[in-house]
Parts: sequence; C-alpha cells; structure tokens
Amino acid sequence: VLFQMNAELVDCDTRRNWNIFLCVDVSGSMAGNNIEYVRQSLDQMLVHFKEGDRITLVTFDSNYHDIFLNYEFSANEAEIREHFADLRPGSSTNMIAGLNRVYELAQNNFDEDMLQRVILFGDGNANVGETDLDRFNDLTRMNGQEGIYLSGVGVGTHYDWDRMDQLTD
Repeated sequence: VLFQMNAELVDCDTRRNWNIFLCVDVSGSMAGNNIEYVRQSLDQMLVHFKEGDRITLVTFDSNYHDIFLNYEFSANEAEIREHFADLRPGSSTNMIAGLNRVYELAQNNFDEDMLQRVILFGDGNANVGETDLDRFNDLTRMNGQEGIYLSGVGVGTHYDWDRMDQLTD
C-alpha cells in the first residue's frame, strides 16, 4: 500500500528559522554502511538550511559527546560538514545518555521564534545505560506540556523499528 501526500511548499526564504538538535548514534553497531548513510544524510540535509538556522550535534556510544553546540548555519557550514565527515563508530550504545544531553541542550536553547526539533539518527539499539522505553517518554515534554518533538531516522537494514517508532510517537 502506498500513501502519498502533497503539501504546499514553504519557501526557504520566508520560513521561520530552524533550531535543530541532532542526536547521532556512533556506537559499534553503526560501523560500515550505517555510519556512511548517516554522513550522507546529514550532509544532504544541509541543502535545506538557510542563514540564521542553528544546529547542534551530539553523538553517543557508551556516553554522549558534544561535537558542536548552537552553530549558526551559514557562518559555520564548512566546519559543520567537516564534523559530519569525521563521524566514526565507537563502542556500546547508551542511547538515553545521548537523548538526555540533547534534550537538555534543546530546552536550554529553546527559542520561541524558531522551529525546534530533535532528530535522532541511529539503528534503534540500546544496550547500556537505561534501555527501558518508558524511561524515554518524558524527554519530549517541558513542564508536563508538549515541547520539543523528536523525529527519528532509522539507519541500516536491521534497525530496531519498534523502538524507533515508539520513541517518536
């Protein structure tokens, strides 16, 4: 079954600025094609950014890593692309550490004039730290209210579809 929707295009020059927080799995399971897919996707994503958009990159393996924080896109595009190209797989997968950190940054840098979004790239596996999905449920809320939404990009042919789906609901 194929469902297709068309929405009115929003002109890049007139849309409000984005405040994007990337959370990227760089654990050992992301080796090979998976990390290459992520690098290519992140690089291609930048085609849609404009002056004034902000971007943060946090990666995680056994712990989180602040790669860059709150970069304005146009002034830092070359450096952002270099960081994307330098992504390398590491050790275990402590997804909650990465998501906790990126949501801390997203909440601390919330700007009501911008569109806020956390985007998780990964295979959905979590094998160290807190792995229970119930623990992830409150991350997207601010003071009990709807807050900064999570979008998930499942990577690879064996990603944990169920976990990624539940995380982004």
